[in-house]
Amino acid sequence: MRQGICRALLVLALLVPLSRYSFGDPFGASGTLQASGDIEGGSLTLPSFTFSGNSGATWALFNNIWTVGDSVQPSFGVEFSDGGGWTLNGVSGLMSYGTFSIDVTDPFTVEASPNGGLIATGIPIIWTGQIDLLSDNGIVLYDIDLDGTGTTSFTAQSFNTDQFLITGADAIVTDDAVVTPEPSTLTLMGIAGIAGIASIVGIQFRRRSKLKKAPVATGSALA
Repeated sequence: MRQGICRALLVLALLVPLSRYSFGDPFGASGTLQASGDIEGGSLTLPSFTFSGNSGATWALFNNIWTVGDSVQPSFGVEFSDGGGWTLNGVSGLMSYGTFSIDVTDPFTVEASPNGGLIATGIPIIWTGQIDLLSDNGIVLYDIDLDGTGTTSFTAQSFNTDQFLITGADAIVTDDAVVTPEPSTLTLMGIAGIAGIASIVGIQFRRRSKLKKAPVATGSALA
């Protein structure tokens, strides 16, 4: 039995560093985030799944007016959910929810555009975000924290001779994401580990019991 416990503890000791490496090691994520007058959405590609979707807009820059020659340094947020399913570290679920913040790194000057439309492109940004991965019953199992760089473009409609009504933005983003398991996930992992130890110990106990109960022959083969 002691040998079985030692084997179980060795397995658990090997699994814990692997889990920590998986949770703490950054991995690549890239894609696009969009905001317009009536919708927010995007698509981010991660190693084991793609987070994409859209939702009703809460974009603060919608309907802002920019004047040619103004120096601006806008920021905007995007949030949406994805019901297409996800898989991470062997765990799967249906729903995920993300919130993102995009900040232009330096002020830029608003320039004239003949017919409105695209009035600024390739503007450097920094961005942050968080994607919550939910179980099928709505419990958050993982948080994915995002922090990276990219570029953004702004679209507008002509408002007056030298003014534009901002109608949307598209951001191309990249980053290294980091996964943080929620307490519920760690609990599940702990239960799985304990179950594994109990299983190994139980097998050793049953084997030892069978050996003790095996019949022993009496007498001598020479008699």
